[in-house]
Amino acid sequence: KDTNIDTNIDTNMDTSMESSSPNNVSFTCHHPKNTSLPQSKSAGTPTRNTQSQHTSLPPPPPSPPKPPIAERVVIGALYGVINAAVVLPVMMSFGTIIYHDPVYSPYLPVLIKLTVVSSMVHQLCFSTFSSLPYAIGQVQDAGLIFLSSMSTSLATSLAKDGYDVPHLLATATVGLSMCTALLGCGLYLIGKLKLASYVQYLPTPVVGGYLAFIGFFCGQSGLALMAGVEITGLSDWPLLCTARRLTLLLPPGPFSA
Repeated sequence: KDTNIDTNIDTNMDTSMESSSPNNVSFTCHHPKNTSLPQSKSAGTPTRNTQSQHTSLPPPPPSPPKPPIAERVVIGALYGVINAAVVLPVMMSFGTIIYHDPVYSPYLPVLIKLTVVSSMVHQLCFSTFSSLPYAIGQVQDAGLIFLSSMSTSLATSLAKDGYDVPHLLATATVGLSMCTALLGCGLYLIGKLKLASYVQYLPTPVVGGYLAFIGFFCGQSGLALMAGVEITGLSDWPLLCTARRLTLLLPPGPFSA
């Protein structure tokens, strides 16, 4: 019960007993007070002692010790050998696709070597300056369309102007190298200025169509290399439908699939 009510009851009972007693003997009635329940801030509501429980996360596991330097060197060398064994045939095919015009055919071994050297420079720069310590770079096939088109356009235009083959080779190799270097500088500036987020404004069908055409172009170029014929579009696909060329296409088919 409330403390105020208990006090009033005690006072009233003391006064009434004094006035009603004949011998003027006072009686005092003490009401027992409940002291077991804690008093709350609002009347009639007991308080509760609540304690917040803080759960602490376990400490992170210790990082594994680094292997010795000799072991890391051996593992890195093995990764490099495996990557070179996988990438080297791809780079040779890239060189053949880029310089597929008949004008470059007598000089194709030298041009393929230049393509392999450029891929080595790309690999070295990517492994050295990449922010990912485990990065293993490789030349992508996204630029084959432009490089092949540029080399063919240079061969056609310079041949019409009467330039000889040495001038054509110098113009093609230096021109493609300069364009590739400018593209690398542009990509570096885009990343440095944090402008890569603007690429998302490109429509998805445009990006999807470009990637699909890259796959079509690489597949068509691979068929042309295996059959030993020059194919520039769908109109040239009937050239593959000969007995000899189909025979050349059949053995690599199951392995490529």
